[in-house]
Formats: sequence, C-alpha cells, structure tokens
Amino acid sequence: MKATRVRTTTRVLSAWGLAVVSSAAGSVASAQTTGGNISGTVTRIDTRTPVAGAHVAITAPARVAITDSKGAYVLRDLPAGSYVVRVSAIGQKPDSGTANVTGGSSTTLDVALKEGSILLSGVVVSANRTPIEASKVASTVNVLTSEQVRQSPAREAQDMLREIPAVELPRTSSLVGGTAQIVSIRGVDEGRTAVLADGIPINDAWGEWIDWGRVPKAMLDRVEVVEGGTSSLYGNGALGGLISYFTRPLAPGAMDLQLDGGSRDARHAFIGAGLPILGALTANVSGDYQEKGGYNLIKNPMPGSIDNESQVFQRNAFGRLNYNPSSTFSAFLGGHLFGDSRNLGTPLSDANRDQRDLSLGVDYGAANTGLLGLRAWDGRQIENSRSTAFRSAATRAAEDSSVDATIPSHDWGASAIWSRTGVWGLRSFSVGADFRHYQGDYNEIDFNTAYNPYCAYNENWSCPLPPRENWLDVPIPAGEMTFH
Repeated sequence: MKATRVRTTTRVLSAWGLAVVSSAAGSVASAQTTGGNISGTVTRIDTRTPVAGAHVAITAPARVAITDSKGAYVLRDLPAGSYVVRVSAIGQKPDSGTANVTGGSSTTLDVALKEGSILLSGVVVSANRTPIEASKVASTVNVLTSEQVRQSPAREAQDMLREIPAVELPRTSSLVGGTAQIVSIRGVDEGRTAVLADGIPINDAWGEWIDWGRVPKAMLDRVEVVEGGTSSLYGNGALGGLISYFTRPLAPGAMDLQLDGGSRDARHAFIGAGLPILGALTANVSGDYQEKGGYNLIKNPMPGSIDNESQVFQRNAFGRLNYNPSSTFSAFLGGHLFGDSRNLGTPLSDANRDQRDLSLGVDYGAANTGLLGLRAWDGRQIENSRSTAFRSAATRAAEDSSVDATIPSHDWGASAIWSRTGVWGLRSFSVGADFRHYQGDYNEIDFNTAYNPYCAYNENWSCPLPPRENWLDVPIPAGEMTFH
C-alpha cells in the first residue's frame, strides 16, 4: 500500500513602487464621434520609390499597418479627430505626419522617408514610456520589427529573443524544457528582468518565472528590449532590463488566419478577428493552438514497455473589448485563457498549467499636453505535476506515482503613470506608481515507492522487504499489506 505525506506551503508577496522620470517624445490630438480611414503611400525621399514593409501606426485607438509592395497602407475605422501617424522602416529615418479625420471620411497622408540607419529601427516607447526615435534613446534598445517577427522561423515568442546577444535564455526552448523559464539581460542576476505584454506583466512575482507560451508569436506586432536598469520606470522587477511584447491590433472587419505544421507531428493554428459592435465599441478575439510530438526520453534499444514519446499541447484564447470614442480617450477590458499540458514520457508522468487573466486599461489625454495611463490585472493559475518511479529501472515495465503536486496562485496589481513631453525643457517627464500582490500555495503528496506490497504478500523474496517483525499481525486482504 502507498504511504502518503501531505505538505502545504503558503507564500504571500506584495510590492509597490513610485517613479519620477524624464526623457521621450510624442504627440496626439483631440477628436470626437466615429470616423473613417487614413491611407497613403510611403516612399524614399531621394528616389521616390515605394518602401515596402514600413511600419505605420497611431497610438489611440491602436492601429498598425504594414506597407505593401507599392508602399501603400490603410489605417481603418478611426473616430473623427486629429492623429499623429508615425512611420518607420529599417534603413530609413523615422518620420511622422498629422492627419485630420472627419466622420465617415477617408484622409490621405503620404510620407517620404530619408535614408537612415540599417541597424536602428524606428520609434520605440519602452525606453521612456512615450514615443521616441531609437537613435535618441540613452539606453541600448533592440527592436524586432513587424517584418522580422513575421519572417522569424521561431515557433515561440521567446525563441526570437535569441537573436539579441545581450539576452540570456535557457539552452532549450520552453516548448521542450517547460513553459516557465527565467531570462537575464547582460548577465544581471536572474529574476531582474521585467517582461510585459501590452503593458501587463507576464512574469510572476513569486519567482519571476515567465510563461512564454502566454504570448503567441502569431499575435505579435513587434518586440522591444531595453538593456540595463529601468526600475525607475517599471519597478524593482526591471533592475536588469525590460522586454516588451506588443500585439498586433486588428481593426473592425479585419481577420488573420495562420496554419502550419512540421516534423514530429508539430501543428499550429492561429485565428484573430476585429469585430464592430456599436459605434466606438469594438472587440478583438483570437485563438492560438499548437501541439508537438517530442521524442522518447530513453535512447533505443533501452526503452521499456511504458516509455513513450513526450508531447506538448498549448492553448490560448483572447477576448478584448475596446472603447475608442476619440483620439484622446481609449479604454479596454480583456480576458485570457491559457493552458499548457505535457506528457513527460510515461503514461503517469505529466505537467499541466491553467491560467485565467483579466486586464483593464485606460488612456486619457495626449503626450504633448499630459497623458494618463492606468493598467490593472488579475490572474489565477493552477499548476499540477506528477512524478513517477519505476518498479524496476532495468525493465521499465511498470511505474508508480512518487510525487503529486498542486500549486494554485493568485496575482493581481495595478499601475498609474502620467507623462508629458516638452515640459521644463525636458524631452519628457513621467510620474507614477504601481502595486502588485502575489499569493500561492504549494500542496504536495509524496508516495512511498520503496517496495512492492504485492510481491511481499506472495513471499516473492526477490523483492526487498522490511524485517518480518515490523509486519502487522492482522488479517491481510489478498494483494495488500501494511507496515508500521
């Protein structure tokens, strides 16, 4: 019979921060009611040839477009108002222009870019919390552009970071080594790098573990990596640096579908859509699923009858309501379901993660007059894992559960920051605060797998047995035995 011991550990962690900083640039203007589109072409100023793959964006409401082979772009479904449109492309100097949208109209804005750096890419926001050209940032900032994200052969958002020399990751992808991993920038101690997805932290406050699978690569617009300490802007979790993932917003009526597969039964599917609801209220929904057959953990010809190939199944479902009545006000309410299930090479050994998240955000104002950003989140996760022991390591024909662990946790927090450009002669000025609370339990059941009671009862003395004087002198049902 299996003897058990139950162990429960509870941990609670809270953190808060206050930030006052300076640097950055950007601007937005006002608007009212619903409106139309902004379209145009992006060309090189010297040759007048089109620039394909240029990144064209506005901040509120969030819209992103990538120019086609003719340099053309369209930003759709915008409320009436005045917008600053920012354009960037590798090899060209970033530029911007202002476009005025009136109700139901289409506005044309053509942009001609000057020759620029082939290494620095466009406008970044992570370094100073307001848009600024990468060449003007005092910190070292690496950007993976929309085109680089699209062309990357990486299956996961994490694996794209391996292209950045300063980022240190585990040798194996999280698809192989486990979805929760640690990252380090420039050799700074692990757990000192903040990882955000659209401004919401995805590394837990307990051990700074990161569930990379919660950010599907197919959803990404770009990635920004700030090397060096940014704790004054993002709290003490960013002492070593910052990794910001930005998802690709889909305008109402837009849809994205991706299907792919590969060796070892690798399969992946992603679908996303922008949905009009009522006036300024829209929605984005998306789903991402992937599975992967792995390999047998025991090299041939050694595997036993219970050994099988490892497998991974990852699931993401996102829903987000957006309210964008003007270019100076935007709000969102999002929900996210994430699951990661793994077969670890035998029928009984497995690991599962299930996470449910809610997020809320509000942006009010404009960078040149004062922009207030509020973010809040609430996440609950349950992790289950089961380890096993083989009855015979030589034959590997049968296994027993050795440890069964359940780890429920709850993570919630909020942040507020106010920024303004061009104040007191500074490029930008920001002041803000954040709070985060994390609580979790570790519940473990240990199983005694040191002997097989069935062979003991049948007096199969080839099995290791405790001394007979320790046997209980009571009737024993067939096939069972207890010891003290």
